[in-house]
Amino acid sequence: MSYTLYVGENCHQCQIVLSYMEKEEICHKKVNVDLDNEEPPIDLFAFPALFQGNELIKYGTDIIAYFQKKSRNESFRDLG
Repeated sequence: MSYTLYVGENCHQCQIVLSYMEKEEICHKKVNVDLDNEEPPIDLFAFPALFQGNELIKYGTDIIAYFQKKSRNESFRDLG
């Protein structure tokens, strides 16, 4: 799965989510909306924002909960 994580400059929640994704080795493309010349597919009011293609998956620290739940579900599937 290919994810794009949109972050803002000097964003505390963005740093928390980035650190989590790097620690868990979740493959993603990081786009800093303040520095990079790329905008999200839709207008956003909060960062960080996680997209898969053009679909907004989660934003804020809910991104971490999304991956934790996804990881638990995949672990249970492996047992079956």
